[in-house]
Amino acid sequence: MPRKSAAQDASSAFELFLDTISNAFGGIIFVSLLVCVLLQLTGRSLRPSPIDPSLLAKLRNEFNSLQNEVKKLQDLREAQLGAIKALGPSSDPNLLREYLRLHDLAQSLRQDQRDKSIKLVGIREAALRLSRERDTQAAERDKLRVDKAKIEKAIQDARGRPAVELREPMFRETDKQQVPILVSGRRMRFIQKYNASGGFTGLNRDDADFTMDANGNVAAVRPKADRGFLITDKDALAAELRRQLGKFTAKPTDPNTDPNAKTERQCHYPAIFVWPDSFTEGAWLRDLSIGLGFDYFIVPMKEGEPVKPGAGGTKSSL
Repeated sequence: MPRKSAAQDASSAFELFLDTISNAFGGIIFVSLLVCVLLQLTGRSLRPSPIDPSLLAKLRNEFNSLQNEVKKLQDLREAQLGAIKALGPSSDPNLLREYLRLHDLAQSLRQDQRDKSIKLVGIREAALRLSRERDTQAAERDKLRVDKAKIEKAIQDARGRPAVELREPMFRETDKQQVPILVSGRRMRFIQKYNASGGFTGLNRDDADFTMDANGNVAAVRPKADRGFLITDKDALAAELRRQLGKFTAKPTDPNTDPNAKTERQCHYPAIFVWPDSFTEGAWLRDLSIGLGFDYFIVPMKEGEPVKPGAGGTKSSL
């Protein structure tokens, strides 16, 4: 919007002053006419009555009041004309230019303050976001430290544990029947049931979980926790293994010397499936099976891995 100059402001004030003067003189004329009318009306009566002193006093007070107002307006006009002369270009042209410069500078400073306030809000929001990200990173760092401590402890425990050599056996094809044994959690589980002569009678669902396929065949086997024979030491394992394997024939016999001779198809061998937490017990089981004259098959399992049908095949160690 264009800025009004000081001269324009003075001109507007002067017009207002003239308008007020005109209204004041109009009022005086109206009062004078009213007085004349009243005088004429009283002059027509047969007996002229004197003017009411209170009315005359009221008219005089109004007249004096109007005169005082006119005097004030004249004084105000003189003061405004003096201000116009003081600010006019003829007296000091640099003063108005300096005022305009300072006014523009104030406007610019106010706009700059608003811009900085908006930027300050953005900086505060960015600071809060960075603070939240820092807290998240700190929580992740603490979690990584805990995980690192667990891994280091597991490494130290593994270093302090005696090494177990499971040995990779040499294999040969065989017609012997497999006796699957699961070793985990320091427990031994025979997952099949047998009669006194070593004949298969069913699945041992007490010590293992069986997953069946659509045809009703076993698809996967997992050892049950806290089930089976707890291996406390090697001697206790040897006694239990002799009891369990005593019903099986380890090697075929000569029919010429043994009336109850067994063929290779009638013999058995232990297939040992061992998980990482029981490698030591698995090695004991292997060595004891060899000591009892049995061939063996050993399969190291991964943590959480199930046994699937066909593991061990028809091979045994030499």
